[in-house]
Amino acid sequence: WDFLPVNPNEIKQIEAVRGPGSAVWGANAMTGVVNLITKRPKEIVGTSLLFGGGELGTLYGSVTHAGVAESGNFSYKLTGGYYEMDAYEGPPSLAGADENSGTKQPKAELRMDWDLSEESYLSVGGGWAGTDGIIHTGIGPFEIQDGTDLSYAQVDWNKAAWHVGAFWNGLSADSENLLSRGLDGEFLPFAFVTDTYNFEASNTSVLGMHNIFTYGANYRTSDFE
Repeated sequence: WDFLPVNPNEIKQIEAVRGPGSAVWGANAMTGVVNLITKRPKEIVGTSLLFGGGELGTLYGSVTHAGVAESGNFSYKLTGGYYEMDAYEGPPSLAGADENSGTKQPKAELRMDWDLSEESYLSVGGGWAGTDGIIHTGIGPFEIQDGTDLSYAQVDWNKAAWHVGAFWNGLSADSENLLSRGLDGEFLPFAFVTDTYNFEASNTSVLGMHNIFTYGANYRTSDFE
């Protein structure tokens, strides 16, 4: 959720899909998926501001602007956001690590839609989000360094129940493992880069009065360094 460059006002609906039917979303969705569907730009025309704050120096805010061309066939949405929070109060972290650190998370997203007919449209978009701070994993805590970011780009075509889409996700991170030290006594650095490419197509047909049949194909490849 931290990496999503959207605010709650942009969410249209949330689908919780249980069981093997979630395979429609890809090979990694084996037992279920939570699908967040955001509103199209033409559904939120105007400018929306969201600001807030709280304990531990928490500050957050976002601005969303959406517009529609005079022809009505083109619409766009631009979102920018920022979140920061100080570290939790308490003693130093683990194994003599430095004091716990807070987090800073800038975010941005652009989406453009073209209405091709009354029942079909093309959507193109991309986004970026950054983060830093301590995270806890199955192999210990990591100090995520400033400059770690996630980027994505996607294109989708929809016509009635037909959907054809492709996306790319890219994650680049520098971190330190706070449970492991090198021969020099410093925490071991851990840098990783992940690129995921995905293509999918699906359709849903009505069978008789009480049944529907969903079918499609999905191809995904991930490169990890």
